[in-house]
Amino acid sequence: LLKEDGRKVQFIVLGSGNPTYIQGLHDQIAENKLNDEVHFLGYKPFEKINYYMKKAGLNVIPHVKNGHTDYTIPHKLFQIFLSKRPVLVSSCKPLKRMVDTCDGGWVFEASNAEDFANKVVEVMESSNAEIVKKTENSFNKAMEDWNWENEGDKLISFYEEL
Repeated sequence: LLKEDGRKVQFIVLGSGNPTYIQGLHDQIAENKLNDEVHFLGYKPFEKINYYMKKAGLNVIPHVKNGHTDYTIPHKLFQIFLSKRPVLVSSCKPLKRMVDTCDGGWVFEASNAEDFANKVVEVMESSNAEIVKKTENSFNKAMEDWNWENEGDKLISFYEEL
C-alpha cells in the first residue's frame, strides 16, 4: 500500500522464527515485488538490538491480536521506549494500553494493512516536535514508573498479601 502510494519506505526485519512462517513472508514479499523494500537481517544478539532501534525511523511491533498477545508485553517495547525512538504498535490490549497511557507512540488496528499504512504515513508526516514529545513521554514513563525498582516493590507487596 505504501509503495502504491509512492512512498519510499524500507522495512528491516530483525529476528528469526519458524522457517515455514519466514518462508511464507519471503513468498509474499516476492509476490508483491517488494524485495527492494523489505530486508531480513535474521537473528541479532541482544547487545546489538539497541543499535538497530536507534537507527530506525520507526520501530514497529506488529503483533497479531490473539489470546497470548492480548495478555503479554514484549520486552522490546521497553527497549524502544528507552532508545527514544518512535514506535508503532498493533492494537493488542497491553501494547495499546502502554502506548496510550503515556502518549508515547502510535497504534494501528491489528491485522489491518490499510490502517498500518495510514499510521506509517501519519508518523512520516508528523513534526519533529511531535515525535520528540512522544519519544520523551515513553522514555520518561519507562524510567520513572515502568522499571524494576517500582514493579519489584509491587510484586513483593503482592506476595506479602498472600
